[in-house]
Amino acid sequence: MRFSSGSCVRHGEGMRIELSREARGNGFAEMLSQLLSQNMQNNGKRTKAFQGINGKVSLEAPDIEERVSLDFQGDTLKVSLGLSEDALLSIRADSISILNLARVKICLGLPWFFDRVGLEILGKILTGKVRVKGLFSHPLVLIRLTKVFSVG
Repeated sequence: MRFSSGSCVRHGEGMRIELSREARGNGFAEMLSQLLSQNMQNNGKRTKAFQGINGKVSLEAPDIEERVSLDFQGDTLKVSLGLSEDALLSIRADSISILNLARVKICLGLPWFFDRVGLEILGKILTGKVRVKGLFSHPLVLIRLTKVFSVG
């Protein structure tokens, strides 16, 4: 890890993840950037998904009062605090549900929602406990984001 012009920079496999000045030291932002950096290591499929997002994703975890925006720009991800008004996806869920995205398995290139973790997340989406604004207008972004988050 190194610091460049006020940003914390991490490198995955050919990827660059930058934390804005205000996001540095924020536990949620740091944890997300570390997870994504580790997931990019030596994984061409995740790298392709990462590069395919090209837009902003907002994550809100009201249970821990955290709001983070992820701005995917080709090989670079910029992590900042707050919600982005022009996000392609906005996900509002408890922090555990957001982190459970990392536990969703990928099967034949798609998120697998038919095991315990997947069904739990799917159930929360259907009951409104997990809200995904942009789910129907940007389904490929959600699929790619799930691939990038998934450790399975």
